[in-house]
Amino acid sequence: MLHITRGIANNVYFTLRETKKQAAGVGHFYFFKFVNDMTKQEAYLMSSNATSLSHTSRFSQLVFTEGTQVTLQPEGFFNYTVYEVTDNTLTDDSTLNALHIVEQGKAFVSDSNVNEVSYTEYTPTDNTNTTNNNTVYLNI
Repeated sequence: MLHITRGIANNVYFTLRETKKQAAGVGHFYFFKFVNDMTKQEAYLMSSNATSLSHTSRFSQLVFTEGTQVTLQPEGFFNYTVYEVTDNTLTDDSTLNALHIVEQGKAFVSDSNVNEVSYTEYTPTDNTNTTNNNTVYLNI
């Protein structure tokens, strides 16, 4: 699963070369489609528009900034699909099919400005339930 944080440069790793579709020497690009699980809203990112895309023998690293190169709204879970294409001017996936897919998976998008929920213990001061032991308070 990918973890993408809003508003910062994200280093995301894929195994794109394991299922490479194009022959060696053919220019190719990677087209990313993100679909929000709740709203079904789609967002797209072309590898040529990202900050960088580099490859090793084992994995590919994509660097992009959410909110600049692609906007993933609202935060939460997304399904992603990566297509290998020869055209770097695509703006949607209407001309693509399953033969172009090189990777699929799940992504979680979070906001770096939102803190985790914090819990505090409720301590009653004047309540008849506290004197007759009818109430149990949970400490988290």
